[in-house]
Amino acid sequence: VTRTFDAAAQAAPNARFAIHGGDLVNTAVYDKEWAEWFGALGRTHQTIPAAPVAGNHDYVNFDKDAEDSKLFVVENKTVTPFWRPQFGLPVERDVPDTLRETVYDFRYTDDIHVFVLDSSGIDFDGQLRWLEERVAASDARWKILTMHHALHANVAGNEHPEHLRRRLALLRSMEKTKVDLVISGHRHSYQRGVYGDDVARYAAGDAQSVDTVFVITASSTKRGQTKPEIWAEYAEELDDDVRLSRHGDNTPIYAVFHVDGDALGYRALDPTGAIYDAFTLRKDQNGAKTLIDDPVVDTEPRTRENTGRYISWDDLR
Repeated sequence: VTRTFDAAAQAAPNARFAIHGGDLVNTAVYDKEWAEWFGALGRTHQTIPAAPVAGNHDYVNFDKDAEDSKLFVVENKTVTPFWRPQFGLPVERDVPDTLRETVYDFRYTDDIHVFVLDSSGIDFDGQLRWLEERVAASDARWKILTMHHALHANVAGNEHPEHLRRRLALLRSMEKTKVDLVISGHRHSYQRGVYGDDVARYAAGDAQSVDTVFVITASSTKRGQTKPEIWAEYAEELDDDVRLSRHGDNTPIYAVFHVDGDALGYRALDPTGAIYDAFTLRKDQNGAKTLIDDPVVDTEPRTRENTGRYISWDDLR
């Protein structure tokens, strides 16, 4: 993890802020793990403001009899007691007390407005109403949403019923907000997809008309596996309005964004500094967005079949 953070700082030495997509630690109440997280970032914390996102592993349930304490349906869980003392985040008065400093937004220049949801937290419908109101009131050129749980990224098996409900609710909300970019974690793999009318018909390299771009990244040693067939199921469910553009497994990935007026440039890199994914997203005066993939998208994706074996997470603990 330290190597990935260091590589990111070298790739973007003038970065204005960093978004950390949740599950900052494995066990929310272990002070030692928080010390390790801050230590891993080193000077990065001293030079670049952090926008942390609460993940399911950043939550705790002190009820010993509770089952599935990190899942959506448990109402008496709470974000780790270390969260608010460690981070000085905007306090949003229009959300329940338990969501303050896990649901917030911040404006960076006239161009960028970032909205943070707590996808592990309570009252997700209320969070979406808050999001819709804040996005509607914003005149920023680029509106970026970040939350821990990825919208289009089941790994395998059955989708958790509450995740399904929240996924469909967020899709309905996105029809209103038209956010440009959604940044998530949780899946421990790299996935980048697009949403919009008939996006599945575009080939890599074509100028694509899109509504929203989804990016899922992970820098930890715990590696997940992308299931492209799940994206295919979503595409069928949504009449070809969603498409998986690029994915990669067995490789920590971080992303660098560069905004220049009506253009948003994007690079996804591994810890060696190699570019794994890249695109340019442009927005005209009417808000219509066009995405062009970098040629690197045509290279073979990294999977568990063509990369070195990772030690299992259980063996690392």
